[in-house]
Amino acid sequence: TDGTKGLVHLEAGYANTDRLVVLDLAVSEDPGGLVSKALSIPDQPSLDLTVNGQGPLDEYVATITLATDGDPRLSGQVATHALADLDDNGAETGETTRHFGLDLTGDLAPLFAPQYASFFGPNISVTALMRQLADGHMRLDQLLINARSMQILGEMTLSPDNLPAFMAFDVTLSDPQNNRIYLPGTDGVSLANGTIIARY
Repeated sequence: TDGTKGLVHLEAGYANTDRLVVLDLAVSEDPGGLVSKALSIPDQPSLDLTVNGQGPLDEYVATITLATDGDPRLSGQVATHALADLDDNGAETGETTRHFGLDLTGDLAPLFAPQYASFFGPNISVTALMRQLADGHMRLDQLLINARSMQILGEMTLSPDNLPAFMAFDVTLSDPQNNRIYLPGTDGVSLANGTIIARY
């Protein structure tokens, strides 16, 4: 109603015969669009998000890109592949473990209020490695999030009922120049440094 243009294109499909997955998602909006307003992004820039991938489910890779005002903000891939389980003698057991991977890098600082830019810095990375075991357990082997003033390292196991069976997360907050850290999403809360250790 305000004249701002937005576009959402989605093409998705899955074929049982050859287990082929197709995903083509494109989201684009002009400056001052709904997403930038809802997320309170400074200056309400234009947004362009794409997720593209096509291939068999057992060897699938999708590429992700995010840009604001034409400048790249985030890029990476999400992938899945299936591997046959082996016994102690190296023979296949007939069961399969599905592996998932996520690898994203970029500069997200401009998407947050200026006072929080130093928290994220110009380079943020997110890496995750997961396995869906044949017995139904879901295993997060590694979660690693790196930003200028924050590092998150974790692993977790979910039972077949999606309940936590094991969890270990370490969060470290520290400014490289020993400045106070202003926490995003808070009303000016800051601290010198901090560590959070969670175990279950």
